[in-house]
Amino acid sequence: MYKKIYYLLCIYAMLKCGLLLQVDAESLTPKTGENWTVDLSNDVKLEMVYIVPGTFEMGSQKDEPLRMPLETLRTVTLTKGYWLGKYEVTQKQWQAIMGNMFSIGWKRIGDDLPVHDIDWYAANEFCKRLNEREIKAGKLPPNYRYVLPTEAQWEYACRAGTKTALNNGKNITSVWKATLWGFGEWLHYAGFNVSRGHWTDCPNLGEVSWYQNNSQLQPHLVGLKKPNAWGLYDMHGNVAEWCADRKTGDYPGDTSNIDPISPPASMDRLYDSTKTRVVRGGSYSDSVDRCSQSRRDGSFPGDGGGDIGFRLALVYFDTEEDIPVYSIQIQYSDITRKRSPRKEKVSSGEKSN
Repeated sequence: MYKKIYYLLCIYAMLKCGLLLQVDAESLTPKTGENWTVDLSNDVKLEMVYIVPGTFEMGSQKDEPLRMPLETLRTVTLTKGYWLGKYEVTQKQWQAIMGNMFSIGWKRIGDDLPVHDIDWYAANEFCKRLNEREIKAGKLPPNYRYVLPTEAQWEYACRAGTKTALNNGKNITSVWKATLWGFGEWLHYAGFNVSRGHWTDCPNLGEVSWYQNNSQLQPHLVGLKKPNAWGLYDMHGNVAEWCADRKTGDYPGDTSNIDPISPPASMDRLYDSTKTRVVRGGSYSDSVDRCSQSRRDGSFPGDGGGDIGFRLALVYFDTEEDIPVYSIQIQYSDITRKRSPRKEKVSSGEKSN
């Protein structure tokens, strides 16, 4: 009798332990439809927002203020949901994966400041190292990878359902205020464009962005400005953000409006270093005209530009062949990058204004 009870208790304990292990294992992997937090170290986490699939108008309306020629309006459909970083990747998150590898171009040093002066290769190296670690730990389901977002994924998430220049549902109201000097006025009247000037302040942009007029020309702590409707911060300004795509004359995927992406960008410095990559969102050093949702900029992949950072995406790929293959010629772990001792260190007490 006692033996039967003992065996039954053992079986119950084994089943319960198995169930607990299964629940624990499930909690370590992202679930479709739910936000996800990546544990980068014991005290460093990276929050990600789930972005539902959908259809949106990519580009700008013809009557949108400060519209550029390469923002042709088109209807784009993203068929798969994905996750996008709630904030731009910060310096403490960078260090948790990349180690003590500061860039000499960082204007300010602080745990919750975004990384900047980061080139496209380094941003992808961050993704590569994180993927390797998470796969080894069994925390990534098959065919899921941490990557840079495509240009379409970036703009869809930034817009969060809006069709205006800014993701708070408002437009840019700034105007160019010209300043003439010396004989410039006479030359101007003679038909020569010799004026200097500046864009006036844009309160609508200031609600959601650190840009040239309010940033003191330096990056600020992430998350101080208002988020968009989907809970994403600093999609406008602070640091410009790398995308996965090559920069093309028009929007990527000229023949398809379904999950578009430009021709594959290579990690091989010798082969593809002269092809520019897409940069989105504008930065703390950019004027108001470069910070709209549809503004398309680019930079060479080996140039961090001083003000370029990135935002992490987690994406499902249909097949293993679709997963980006990283083959860096120069390993970043072999490069010593030290910050200048004169750089200002910033605490977490900074406030928005």
